[in-house]
Amino acid sequence: MLFSITLLVVSMALGARYGMVMVGLHKGPILATFEKYGDDEPMYYPLPHILLWPGLIAFAASNVLQTTLPISVTFAPIGIVMVLCAVLSYYYRTRLQHYWATLPAFPEWHGRFMKTTVRGERRRIAYMWLRLPVRTRLLYNANDRLFFVWAEQVIVSTVN
Repeated sequence: MLFSITLLVVSMALGARYGMVMVGLHKGPILATFEKYGDDEPMYYPLPHILLWPGLIAFAASNVLQTTLPISVTFAPIGIVMVLCAVLSYYYRTRLQHYWATLPAFPEWHGRFMKTTVRGERRRIAYMWLRLPVRTRLLYNANDRLFFVWAEQVIVSTVN
């Protein structure tokens, strides 16, 4: 019982975090993908997380509800199927990223960011993001206009 409650709380917290990423209120995980060097263009691929955290929430909530209430309805099979789909989407991400790229960018700021910057600029912005104080990051997470003003300042200040 304690394990199910702990799993439920952790899954809800991490599910809320990825919900904030997909809505555009948390820019850190997306910007972290641009820090990597290499030949391939990095792409943010949240599909495993979109499937994993709701699946774990359904599984843990089903276990908690069955032990506390005398009900016969269970959400555990739905949770297990979602977790299995998350695992499959993680292992077959090279195939699925092609289809994911054809969908519109979920956070609106991400699509605009990809259109207005080149790869080197995105990398500089991602590394400068790490140097920002926490309160400034919170401000830029909440306000896309201020984020793009800051990003333009980073680009202008690093022009050779």
